[in-house]
Amino acid sequence: MRRSIQIALVVLIATWVSDARAGRWKRAYCRTQCSCACPQAVYICPLPTCACPMPAVAAVQPPSQQSYFISPKGRRYRFYDSTEVPLREDERELEADSLNEFRADRAERSAGGENFAGHDRKVAKTSVAGAPVENFSDLRRVLDSLPSDDDMLNHDPEITREPDSDRVDEEMRNVRVTAYIYAAKREPDNDFHLILGRGPSETVGRNMMTAEVTGLPRTGPFRAQMKTARDEFKAFFGPQHLPSASYRVFVDPIRVRVKGSLFYDVDHAPGIVGTGDYKPETSWEIHPVTKIEFLE
Repeated sequence: MRRSIQIALVVLIATWVSDARAGRWKRAYCRTQCSCACPQAVYICPLPTCACPMPAVAAVQPPSQQSYFISPKGRRYRFYDSTEVPLREDERELEADSLNEFRADRAERSAGGENFAGHDRKVAKTSVAGAPVENFSDLRRVLDSLPSDDDMLNHDPEITREPDSDRVDEEMRNVRVTAYIYAAKREPDNDFHLILGRGPSETVGRNMMTAEVTGLPRTGPFRAQMKTARDEFKAFFGPQHLPSASYRVFVDPIRVRVKGSLFYDVDHAPGIVGTGDYKPETSWEIHPVTKIEFLE
């Protein structure tokens, strides 16, 4: 019995060391196996279990906390601002030598600038795939066409978070798809982060996807088309109702047609980012958005 316990302890320690060496990739995989999606979840590897100390947050707030705006086409959209604390992705797992550089790059954010002020995969996030546009009428079809999250998390070569991390072959695609915006917020890196879904009343995360109206590259051939998309987004909401640091949840989801490049976000595990019921079960994104049409 004692020998069995000793063997079990040796195996446990070896697994722990292996996990430390594998770093964020193994932790990310374990997250994908967990049903808990809150930011404070404690993930236990190698077993696919987790513990979540946070209570669930209701997806819809009482009507007294809702407001509305009128779109340029005259439609009334109800919304509320989520009380959930947004998940901070920008400094997660940065090494000490990268953190100072990242914080320096982020200085522009406090002024509400238009340029991209992030660190992770900067080259990929501010570039457009050199590929023809594939048209989809349903977001589900886009999602079905993508490699699995497990494949991307274990990609060879490894997809790193370094600023010069460029697009991999699987990301060399452009898509155009009709979908609905359920929620949006402005990220510290100046991206507008959108939660898209396939229908006006979707609550299933597997039918959702993130899109990013990205902060602009300071120079280069892609700045103009990214600025066009950004201007389209801002014009729809106007300065008074433009999403800010917390998620703005649209009780009346906004029908859009979005065009942009596919991108895999290695900063977080599937099912983690979002608010309430609106948490895509994949880390695939449309990033950057190069055109957004508001259809109603």
